Amino acid sequence: AQVARELEEQQEREDKRMTEQIARDAKVARIHAEEELQGIEAKFAAVWKLVEDFIPIGSKEEAERLKRKGFNLEQEK
Repeated sequence: AQVARELEEQQEREDKRMTEQIARDAKVARIHAEEELQGIEAKFAAVWKLVEDFIPIGSKEEAERLKRKGFNLEQEK
């Protein structure tokens, strides 16, 4: 009976240790995922800014921008 109780207590300690290790591993994984997401968000923001600022060649916006710089598209043709 004593041996069985000791084995049971040992198993309970091992189970507790494993549960704690799983919790630590999950926390580390969550932190890593958050850091990865922040990096992706930063890269996405930079690319999105470029997309928003993009002016297609030949568009009215491009013609206006060139006029402001002193170019005239009609003169180039």
